[in-house]
Amino acid sequence: MTTPRHDGWTPARQRQFLETLSITGLVHVACEKTGLSREAAYNLRQRPEGVAFAIGWGAALLIARGRLEDVLMERAIEGQTDTIERDEDAKTRRRHRHDNRLAMGLLARLDRFADGEGTSMADARDVAADWAAFLDLVEAGGDVARFLADRRPEPANPTGVDGPCQLRKGEVRTSRVWWQAGDGWRTDFPPPEGERIVEWGKFGDTNYERRLSETENELMRTRTAVISTRQETERRAFFGIA
Repeated sequence: MTTPRHDGWTPARQRQFLETLSITGLVHVACEKTGLSREAAYNLRQRPEGVAFAIGWGAALLIARGRLEDVLMERAIEGQTDTIERDEDAKTRRRHRHDNRLAMGLLARLDRFADGEGTSMADARDVAADWAAFLDLVEAGGDVARFLADRRPEPANPTGVDGPCQLRKGEVRTSRVWWQAGDGWRTDFPPPEGERIVEWGKFGDTNYERRLSETENELMRTRTAVISTRQETERRAFFGIA
């Protein structure tokens, strides 16, 4: 039996919202379907316990983007018909027109969203690729971090590293940034302009790597804290800790 949440967002309702959003692309329709407000939906998306919900939200918009493309394609090929509705007394008429320019602008925005970089976008793309399984996971209250990890290849150790690479507690290793024991964070991303950093090799070489800049180190500490918070939230949810 599913334990009810004080805010009404049961796992079943979260699934219903995400599933509706992926079909319609409309937040207000998804809210009406679940019987909860837009404010409640946005609040859950911003809270630590709403990690899976937030990732699913992004994935749902990626899926809905395909529907918008199909609609625009149909209008381009078949043309467009205005619909006129009359009331019972035939006194009032309403004309419906589709704003294709607005739709094209929205499609361009969704394209930029789909091509975006960062961890959140990578998560959304992975979830969208296995949407049905993710919806089952949400309804079951499963571990989204494990879901994502199971769908990603294990990154290989970077070459040319002095000493063993280790993970900092609470951090997820990627192929571009890693924790070097006794030295700190390293990466093979291109060096930032205007900041002094320690490098090994020349950028573009196979074995190139460098230490993170001061700015990147600060951002990495923030990212690590966020991941640790998510993992603690998932631990509490798994064991039923209030």
